Amino acid sequence: MGSFLDENGLNHVDLRQPGLRPADLVVLAFYLLLSGLTVLHLPKLPYAAFMLGANAFLILYLVVLAPRPIQGSPVWITVLRLWYPVPFVMLAFVQLRDLVPAVNPFDADRTLLQLDAWLFGAQPSLMLQQIHQPWLTELLQYVYSSFYFLPLILGIVLVARHKLIIYDFFFFFTCYGFFLSYLGYFFVPAIGPRFVIAPQYDFPLQGLWFFDDMVYFTNLLESIHRDCFPSGHTMMTLATIHFSYHHARGLFRIYLPVGILLIFSTLYLRYHYGIDLIAGVIFYAFIIVTAKPLYQKLSRLTVPPE
Repeated sequence: MGSFLDENGLNHVDLRQPGLRPADLVVLAFYLLLSGLTVLHLPKLPYAAFMLGANAFLILYLVVLAPRPIQGSPVWITVLRLWYPVPFVMLAFVQLRDLVPAVNPFDADRTLLQLDAWLFGAQPSLMLQQIHQPWLTELLQYVYSSFYFLPLILGIVLVARHKLIIYDFFFFFTCYGFFLSYLGYFFVPAIGPRFVIAPQYDFPLQGLWFFDDMVYFTNLLESIHRDCFPSGHTMMTLATIHFSYHHARGLFRIYLPVGILLIFSTLYLRYHYGIDLIAGVIFYAFIIVTAKPLYQKLSRLTVPPE
């Protein structure tokens, strides 16, 4: 693992300066994109007015906060500026349920199934039936559900250690990664093997204690999203592990085994095709290479001219 996620090259970053930060610009651009797509597909979207109203509020939120710097502002301003991406990323994801099929109504599941058959000789989730164990199913569902907590915990650790410049970069890095994966859903919409090849499974997955409740909760959050390609769970778990290796080595030792299980769970629990994971690895490599140069360019926009 290289050193391109360290603090080298970030010496120009000054969090005492007002203005939109790199992550703010990425969030603003993505919400403007969502709003534009919503306007273009109004007749297909039953909640279009609510979505546009929510997006307008969130865009205004960013514009109002922009004149207040992260460092040197009252504590409540600092907290708002540091942590608003958590709900913003989730709210963007919620909008994709109706927006993706409105923009691209052609599901790619059959193509992804064919690619899996060509690459692996069979469907990975079908092959994994051979190792089904209730205790393993229970464990993997918990691990799968930990996905959103991994970057959140790493962010908390960075802030607690007063690594605010690194956190600012991580804030951007996370938003950039999630929104790239969301863009992938528009180009390759797919609902996943748990729906498409459900009749081919020999039995439903079964856990020990709270598995059914966890599945219900996951379905409540995700509904039938066309969010398979690329595997955001693979992409962002690898990215978070990579970042933790550089900036929270103790956390990395926990994240590495959890991350391996999490990525495996996406196949075992029938959420993803094998090709989704391959795409997730490619997207991960892309953000690792491009995130820091893009962050540096965008952060210089906040540096006042001399």
